[in-house]
Amino acid sequence: MTPIEPVSLGISLMAIIAFITPFVYHSKKRKRLELILRQQFFREAQEYGLQLHQYDFWRGQYAIGLDETNRTLLYANSSSPLGLVQLQIGDIKDVYLLKSSRFKGRGREREEIIDRLEIQVVLWNPETVGPRLLFFDGERHSDLLGEGPLAKKWVQIINAQLACPIKN
Repeated sequence: MTPIEPVSLGISLMAIIAFITPFVYHSKKRKRLELILRQQFFREAQEYGLQLHQYDFWRGQYAIGLDETNRTLLYANSSSPLGLVQLQIGDIKDVYLLKSSRFKGRGREREEIIDRLEIQVVLWNPETVGPRLLFFDGERHSDLLGEGPLAKKWVQIINAQLACPIKN
C-alpha cells in the first residue's frame, strides 16, 4: 500500500471543499427563501382571516391554499405582478386545466414539451375575466417537477368545493 502525502491530501480536501461550497450555499439560500415564502403566505392568509386546511408550495415561488370554512382560495406567485390572488368559491363558476405544449421529434422519438401549465378560473360574473393560476412556466424552468399532478389535484379540490353546498 502506498502512503498518502499530507500535502496531496490537504490539496485534495481543499479542492473538494471548494467544489461543494457553492452547492451547499445555494441549497441553504433556496431553503431560506422557501421558508420566507411559506411564512409570508400564512401571514397573509391570517390577515384575510383565513385558516388554510389544504395548501401546497412548489418551486420556492408558488403557493396555493384553501380555507374550507370560509370557502376561499388563496394563490401566490412571488414572480408575478399580481402577487396574491384571493377568490371566494361562491364566485367561481368553473375551473379547468390549461396546458400549452408542443411536440418535438418524429415517430417513436416524438415527445411532448410542456410550455405552460395553468388553472383557468371562470367566474359567474361574465364581465370579469377570471385569473389564470400559473403552475409551470417553461420559459423560467427547464423541466417539470410534479406540477402536472399537482395542478390536476387542485382542479379536483376546487371542483369538489364547487359541487358541495355551502356549510353553515
